[in-house]
Amino acid sequence: LGSAVLAQMDEDADAAYVTITAEPREFIEPSQSWGDPLYSSRDGVVVFDLEASDPRLSGEFSTFWNVDVDLDTQHGMMWGTTRIDNAGGTWEGPFTGMEYETAEGGLYATSGVMTGSGEYADYAFYYHVDAEQHGGDLHRWHGVVYKGQPPAPEPAE
Repeated sequence: LGSAVLAQMDEDADAAYVTITAEPREFIEPSQSWGDPLYSSRDGVVVFDLEASDPRLSGEFSTFWNVDVDLDTQHGMMWGTTRIDNAGGTWEGPFTGMEYETAEGGLYATSGVMTGSGEYADYAFYYHVDAEQHGGDLHRWHGVVYKGQPPAPEPAE
């Protein structure tokens, strides 16, 4: 995490490291196209039930996603938007990630940032997910929620 985020977390009693278990509930098949060597899918939707160590992030999670995969390497990029809804408000934001095949099967890793509304206004949530693709397996997340807007990236030195 950047020094600006760590400083904000130190000053805010509501800032927290969060772990989440996400159980898939609904899958809406994306439109798909096959080329040489690119596979593309667009406008897929997955809905999860979230159980978070911080109740502000428990609830219904929806992700709207797109993927491009190189069929020769079985690796590709993912991108889209995410949303968490619960009684206290909503979290929304973009994500990016990668999809890759291993001898054990398909995996993906995504990261994103969501900003809150309702009771969560003025808060941001950064998260990372490593998960198996397409299955009933539970997905494990790690993230940080803190007061403030996402900071601008710090320049590399």
